[in-house]
Amino acid sequence: MQSLAAYALEDSPNSSNASLKKITQKKVSSEQLAEIGITEKERNWLLAHPVIKVGVHTAYMPIEFFSEANRFRGITVDYMQKLESILGVNFQKADYETNSTTDIVDMISASTNPKLLTKNGFVSLNEPLLTLPYAIYTHNKTNNIKSWEDLNGKRVAVFRKGSMPEILAKFPNIKIVLVDIAEDAFIALQEGTADAYVGNELVVDYVSHIQGLNYIKKIGNTSNTANIYMLVRGDWPELKSILQKSFIYLEPEKKEILNKWNLQNNQKTKQLLQIALGALLLVIAFILFKSYRLKQAIKAQNKLSQERIWHQANFDFLTNLPNRMIFQNRLQEEIKKANRNKLPLGLLYLDLDNFKQINDQLGHAAGDELIKQVAHRVSTCVRSIDTTARIGGDEFTVIMGELTDINAMENASHKILNRIEEPFHINNQKIYITASIGITVYPNDSQKPEDLLMFSDQAMYEAKRLGKNRYQFFTSSMQESSINRHTITNDLRTAIANDEFVVFYQPIIDLNNDSITKAEALIRWRHPTKGLIGPLEFISIAEDTGMIGQLSDWVFEQTLRDVTRLRRTYHPDFQIRINVSPRQFMNETNLLSWLSRIKERGIPGEAITVEITEGLLLQPTDSVKHILSQFITANIEISIDDFGTGYSALGYLKKFNVDYVKLDRSFVQHVESDKDNMVLCEAIIDMAHKLRIKVVAEGIETQAQELLLKQFKCDYGQGYLFAKPTTIIEFEEFLSSLSLPLIH
Repeated sequence: MQSLAAYALEDSPNSSNASLKKITQKKVSSEQLAEIGITEKERNWLLAHPVIKVGVHTAYMPIEFFSEANRFRGITVDYMQKLESILGVNFQKADYETNSTTDIVDMISASTNPKLLTKNGFVSLNEPLLTLPYAIYTHNKTNNIKSWEDLNGKRVAVFRKGSMPEILAKFPNIKIVLVDIAEDAFIALQEGTADAYVGNELVVDYVSHIQGLNYIKKIGNTSNTANIYMLVRGDWPELKSILQKSFIYLEPEKKEILNKWNLQNNQKTKQLLQIALGALLLVIAFILFKSYRLKQAIKAQNKLSQERIWHQANFDFLTNLPNRMIFQNRLQEEIKKANRNKLPLGLLYLDLDNFKQINDQLGHAAGDELIKQVAHRVSTCVRSIDTTARIGGDEFTVIMGELTDINAMENASHKILNRIEEPFHINNQKIYITASIGITVYPNDSQKPEDLLMFSDQAMYEAKRLGKNRYQFFTSSMQESSINRHTITNDLRTAIANDEFVVFYQPIIDLNNDSITKAEALIRWRHPTKGLIGPLEFISIAEDTGMIGQLSDWVFEQTLRDVTRLRRTYHPDFQIRINVSPRQFMNETNLLSWLSRIKERGIPGEAITVEITEGLLLQPTDSVKHILSQFITANIEISIDDFGTGYSALGYLKKFNVDYVKLDRSFVQHVESDKDNMVLCEAIIDMAHKLRIKVVAEGIETQAQELLLKQFKCDYGQGYLFAKPTTIIEFEEFLSSLSLPLIH
């Protein structure tokens, strides 16, 4: 049988490398391609083009976007995954730029205005990939807009690059307010600069739901629709033909893909499933009860007791999954089968991310319920012949034997991660959690059961180190990394007691007058054998082991002593910035104790700025909101670190009264040489200023960078051009040596 072979491309952060390497060959039969309508010429074309570069938007939820877990997700990504499976090709996904040409990518996955890309050498498919209705949205307080006719004489926000501006231009009494992203329209509705927003229903519903914008209400649909096209290179007519045929073939699955991303439909479906599940549980409970009574009547009490003892010894009491003992026995049995059948065996080791914080915050009863639901979801993602076991608190394993297709491990891992990402409903609360998976293969990695378990555990920790919510295959280099991590963990437990840590300070320069009244506190570890260690090597371990709170408390106490000294000696308004880990927000009592310690020492709140990651503000818990509110009340300023590297939600910056954003060093480093980077830096600074937020640029190393940032009216600068981080004594000497005196 003729087959189509292609290389698998590692464009996902779940891969062990960021480069292209040969994992396996995907095989698609000629019969399957013929069923789709692919001609022999087109099959040969696919053989010659195993990898196709696709430009994908990074911020077009839910059509396509780059998630917090560093993965491309969305409707078009789901379509491409389907296409990969039926065509045998691999789509190399890259950030979409408006000036992308056929020299950069071969396809554009989604465009609302394909005519604009004709000049770049692209042509659209004959039919749109998606046709989505426009809907009208207003603020909850707006009561005079009930339908399309009520928009007459109103200010209506619309997406600048969509088709709606051209439609509304036919209604001269409507004042059009152009926006670039949905968040701008939401802000306009909140501030009252727009009366209504007409936008793509699926996109707006998704974004407003994700951001929890309760003040937005939907009036109803319009008669207009938005068409979204997929584009290909104009000189690849074969690809255009192949995709058009494939989309016709995938039409029965289109509704399933759309429903996945329609949060309102999903919510209704989940509610119905919950009702059905409740009824099913009642039926099951009734059947089990009758069965139990029947067994009591038939079997002797002795035998029943023995069965119970055996089950308790071999199955987990909470999830009813096999426990560690059964897992070890079945692993040995599957290894014997693998030797007989000459087929590989896969072992998946799964651990929940941040489970301890959820358990501490919501209580052990909620934690147990979460474990039960996770166990159910994992079990439904693997084959019936696979063994799913719970071997620890939030640790699960899956034994996948008799693997005729090695890709089955990756496919199962993808399914598990996606299912666990979906919200859990416990005690009338939505709980979000992710997992990390380590994978090892028999006999490639080892022939010993105990080594397979250990190696999969090490691969799981590597997945956590690389960002969590991903899977990772074991490599031999992980063994050395695991040993080093174990050593660091043990040494970290005694480091504070042995006074091995020190706080370094790096000055922050006021770019308006070159004065210095701010600095950032940066922790360093003077290890007795390894020397000076930077935070990248131990902070993540401190977070995973729960030692981050103790470590941060030590830094805070040291900073209070030093800021008091600097305010008395050098400047009465001197301010020090402290980095706060997201993990610390799980312990509200401990973090709020900082406020009482500041007050006891007579230090004003203005002396401290806390730096947090923007991820905390995207889906903030009640605890996060309360802590930030208390900090703001105490006049402690809030700064967002590494701004611009993730999903930057400007609406949240204003909502939480953020004082500063810190422009990431990746932008600053290339501000001289990269024109686009230059424009982006200037735009971020300008937007922040319009929101009355000050900007700190970090990583300044050249005078040219400093001059450009001053030209862009950046407020503050930080970097090696001015000074490296130093101890408090060296920092004081640096301040004393300045040619320009400090402002008093």
